Amino acid sequence: NLHGAMIADGYPDAEGDLSAEGRDFLSELLSLFGNKETGQFLIDALQEFRSEGVPSKAVDFFLGRTYLVLERYAEAAEVLAGAARRHPLDKWLQYETAGAYEQLDNFPEAEKYLRACLALDPEDAEVMNFLGYLYAEETSSSTRPKTCSTRPSRPIPKTPSTSTASAG
Repeated sequence: NLHGAMIADGYPDAEGDLSAEGRDFLSELLSLFGNKETGQFLIDALQEFRSEGVPSKAVDFFLGRTYLVLERYAEAAEVLAGAARRHPLDKWLQYETAGAYEQLDNFPEAEKYLRACLALDPEDAEVMNFLGYLYAEETSSSTRPKTCSTRPSRPIPKTPSTSTASAG
């Protein structure tokens, strides 16, 4: 309901902690109760929040993360990219969006969102590492014969628990 979305966005100073704690809670919830069934329940509930017409960064973040966990990368990218456009100063929304595009092998979009992260925090080692990985993966995939279907696997990016509150 509208009240839930307002509560979720009511703590702007806690955004960094909300992202890290929410990601951890979401991962634990889905692993305990089953990714597919619980994930769809969460998607339905979060979509209901969104259908009320009030944009909520937290709701979009959790919806995008749920899609990522369920390996529904196109839907994750759509939700997260929309939230990242509405909240361009939120580094972790940019980072999560890059992760969704990376999973879709859309290197230009992944790079764009990682560069947005670095514009906000040029010293972030995790973002620089992800960007380096992305460049290595892109180079590797462009030089690999088309018949080879293997690609380096990298876990879905996680927002570090040491993140700081983001503006926006």
